[in-house]
This record gives sequence, structure tokens and C-alpha cells, in this order.
Amino acid sequence: MQRSLLDIISTNGYTTLIEGEPGQGKTTISLAACAYKDSCKYISYAEHEESLKRKLSKVEKGKDVKIEVLSAITGEPSKVFSEIISGLNEGKLVIVDSLDAFMYSLKDESEMRSFLQVLYGSSKKKKGTLLFISENVNPASKHVRFICDALVSLGNVEVMGSSIKRTKVIKDRDYAIKAPFYYYTISDRLKIFSPSPTFIKQKFGRLKTFNRPSEGTIDAEIALGYNILYDVDLSVSDLVLKIFRETLAADYLRLGYSVDYWLGPQESEEEVLADIKQLVETKIDRLKTIYVDPQEFEYNSEDYLRHIVTTYGKDNSVDIIHLLLQEDFAVKQPVEYERFVKNATKENLKLKRITILFGYSNQEAFKIRAKYSNVLRKIMIKDGFLFWRSLRPLGNVYLADFKLEEGYVSFEEML
Repeated sequence: MQRSLLDIISTNGYTTLIEGEPGQGKTTISLAACAYKDSCKYISYAEHEESLKRKLSKVEKGKDVKIEVLSAITGEPSKVFSEIISGLNEGKLVIVDSLDAFMYSLKDESEMRSFLQVLYGSSKKKKGTLLFISENVNPASKHVRFICDALVSLGNVEVMGSSIKRTKVIKDRDYAIKAPFYYYTISDRLKIFSPSPTFIKQKFGRLKTFNRPSEGTIDAEIALGYNILYDVDLSVSDLVLKIFRETLAADYLRLGYSVDYWLGPQESEEEVLADIKQLVETKIDRLKTIYVDPQEFEYNSEDYLRHIVTTYGKDNSVDIIHLLLQEDFAVKQPVEYERFVKNATKENLKLKRITILFGYSNQEAFKIRAKYSNVLRKIMIKDGFLFWRSLRPLGNVYLADFKLEEGYVSFEEML
């Protein structure tokens, strides 16, 4: 089972090192570990007690966390060492902020080496945890990398044109690192995200919560013209796309809409119905699965559209369409396909049907559909996480946090 980031950095008997540039959230994540353990001793070379307690209240609102703050700005190394040992003896999480300042207080390298050996042995023998924070401004701090049990690096990574905070677990002594990356945001309060087990286990509970992005609400979809096109990055597997489409269908059903689910080339009608039924746990008589091959109508746009409208056309309903179904039509008869798209768009506006299309940007069907879609969104997988962004109109990047075993999906804005 994947260990949480807070599990890793606060493991009893561990010496942990958190590295990162200023502003990455090292102090905030360390305080989250303090809240996770309910108490800690915080040895600070810079921040005052009031500042740390303010940050702690943002990390864990409403929780009574015991934090003992000791200022080491003018302290001798021997005094700091004594406080560390006493904290470890009491089984506490001891945070030293920062390792760089701590190293500067030592006289020479030999003192530093012997000091680290004593510290390392002390944390092993005690039930507590020693956590160092470092900005890597003191070259001597790098020696701790070799003796620490857990090493975590904080930084930024680009996702769909936006800079997102990410942490990488480089070392976790007693456990295999199954997935090294965790994403987090500290804009309002700290939120740390682990890779979703939904995309591996495929276990669904009843969908209770589906918190949409502000740009992805149903009101926004209606206001922008009912036609929504998803650019599916090639990093998104068929399985992940299927789960995303099924969950979206379940949410519309949950909200009282009728849904026409157009099966993808690799999708089984039996599996799709079983999955969605599990998600809504009610009758799914308002759900239809559709597989209509345009070739059966000899790629004639009028006949194809007439069949769709007369067979499936309903007011105030939702179409969820996989564009691979229409790719042959777009490739073999592009003019006729564009005529179909133009007329289908008008028909959907008249019927007030929300149409959600999923395709790949290199597809001919996608390129034609993009001309008639006021809303363009993108989904991609990076490091095992699903990201979502509105490209037209332009919005922020969201992390799609899928916990379907718990019946929970939330889109978290990554600021």
C-alpha cells in the first residue's frame, strides 16, 4: 500500500531531510507532520513562535496540536543538541529549521561529522523522529543526505503550461518507494495528494461527491453553448479515460439528467452499465449506451443525423461521445463530416443537449469538432495523477482527485 507523505517524513526512528528552495512550503509540510503526530518540538533559527502557530492553524484547522517552539538564533550547538536528544527521548517529532543554519553553528568539519553520527544514532535508539529542513545553501548540509532515512525534495514542475508544486520521495529506508511523487498546494491551506488507487484497483462505491472545477460547472457548460470538447493527452490510457467518462455520466444521472453514453471502440456495454450502476446505485433507465457506425449510413450526414435525432434525441439530456467512433467518417468524407457536425451542433442547441466529446488532437474528427466547440478542455496524466484544464476559455490547472472507493471525486485548483 502507498504510504502517505506525512507517514514517510514522520516515521518513528527516522532522520528525515526535506529540501527545497524558499517558498516551496518546507515549513508548512513540516508543521503538517507535527499536526499528524499531534505534537512536536520545533527548533527554529528564523521564524518566531507566533508565525509558526499561524501557519499551523492553516494546516489543520480546529485541531489542538501541541507545539513547543524553541528559538536557536543565539543558541550554542550543545544546547540545540541537548534539546534534540530530550525531544527524541520523549518520543516526539523534533523539527530543526534549518539544517543550513545548524551546520553554520558548528566549528569545523570534524565536529560536524561526529555530531551527525551522535544525532543519527540517537534517533535510531529513540521512539521519536528527527526532521531537518534545508535550502541547500550550506554545502555541509549535503552530508546529511547520506545518513538520513527519508529524503524528500520539494520543487515546481510544469503541467499544461502552469507551474505546479510537487514533492519527490528520494529515499524511504524501510519501505519500497512505489510512487515517488506527491503533488500539493498551499494557497489557501495545505493539501497533499497521493496517486489515485482508483485507476489501479477499479473499485467503485456509490458516487456521493463530484466537486467540479469552477470552469466546469453545468451552468458554465450551458452558458458557453452546450458543446464541450476534451483534448485527451496520449498519456491518458483507455482505462483511465473510460473511468473518467463513466464517472461523468454517473454525476449527470445523479443530478437528474438523461445520458446517452456513446461506447468507445474498446468499451464493453456490459462493463460500462455495471460500472455506472455501481456508481449511482439506483435504476439506470435514464442511461442509454450507443454504438452507431456512420458507415451503416454510407457516411451520409443527413441520414446519420436523422437517425440519431429520431432515435436518441431528447430535450435537456447529455451526450458523452468518444470521437474515435467518427474518425473514419472524418477521414474518408471530411466535407460531409463537417456538414454533419455543423447541423448536429445546431440541433443540440435547439434541444438544449449538453454534448461532451472526447478525442485526440491529431484526429481529423477532433480538428473539425474544434471549429464548432466554444469550450475546449484538456486532460492528461503526469506521475500517475490526472490533471484537468479549460483551454477555451482559459482557466487554471486542476488535479482530479479520484477516490471512488469512498464515492468521492474532487477537482483541486493547483495554485
